[in-house]
Amino acid sequence: MSETSADGCPTPGGATTMSESVVAGIAALAARTVTGVLSPEDHPTGERHGPPRAVVHLGPTDAVVDVSLVASHGVDLAQLATQVRRTVATSVREMTDLRVTAVNVTVVDVR
Repeated sequence: MSETSADGCPTPGGATTMSESVVAGIAALAARTVTGVLSPEDHPTGERHGPPRAVVHLGPTDAVVDVSLVASHGVDLAQLATQVRRTVATSVREMTDLRVTAVNVTVVDVR
């Protein structure tokens, strides 16, 4: 049975594929929204440091995400990692319908 669009016409079937780089971009942008994760604009001296970076390993219906980030000094890093995991997994799932089986967080610097 095919789906029907808002105008009542049948929606054709087909496959949708997302590259690992697209899913990694979603994950990196999601990590950046978490308070305590620094982005280049956050450093008061204007010193540039990389935004959160993500590498994704895709299966047919699931993803493992590795996130590397710079944290703000004074932040509880364990809580930060938990919030990054939750935010990244939710964003990837909502935007791609992939099941996120793990989000590995590496804090590469604190500033």
